[in-house]
Order: sequence, then structure tokens, then C-alpha cells
Amino acid sequence: MGVVDENQAVNVSLDSTFMKAYSRRGRKGGISDRGARVGKTDRRNYELGWRTHTVTSMSALPLAYIVKAANVNDKDVALPLLKQTQHVLNQQGKRVGRIMADRQFYSEQIFKFV
Repeated sequence: MGVVDENQAVNVSLDSTFMKAYSRRGRKGGISDRGARVGKTDRRNYELGWRTHTVTSMSALPLAYIVKAANVNDKDVALPLLKQTQHVLNQQGKRVGRIMADRQFYSEQIFKFV
């Protein structure tokens, strides 16, 4: 129906966003989100939380996402994300055309897959 993109080859973008986890300290111990881990929120700050890794089309439509603990590197989830994106686009008779990502995703393994 052309919702993803009109072209046969869909240009996509990879990125991740930090999500803060619930955490509180009390006299009898802490209450927190058990799976959350400490990770970078930006260049200099660290917090307890999660990281949402997302692939979107250039029309800003999310195609695939994975939520992992904040200490998981972007490179570690890039391949599963790209495979999931391929599957979604194949169902629509489309393919991945170009991939844009920041330098956090640069690795030999990702380049070989692309």
C-alpha cells in the first residue's frame, strides 16, 4: 500500500535512545527495575536504564526495534535488527536500499552483512 516507502529499495536509519529505569533506595533495601543496567545517557553521563534500538524508514516509520539493557552496545543488536528489517520489508516485496547510522554501528561484521 506504499505505507513504508513507494520505492522498491527502502532507505533506513539505525539509532538508539536511552530510557530511564525506575529506581528508589529505602531503609529496607532498594526497589528498582531488575533487568535495567547502568549505561551511557550521553557522552559523559551514566544512569540506570534501558536502550531502545530502532530501524526506521526515511519516512520516519519504525520498521523494527529491540529493547535491551543500557549497557548493551549498539553493535551487538545491529545484525538482529537488520535481519528483522529485511524480513518486514520482504513481506511487502521490498528490500533495504541504503543504511544510515552513526559511528557507533561501524564494525567489520556489520559492513560484511550490508
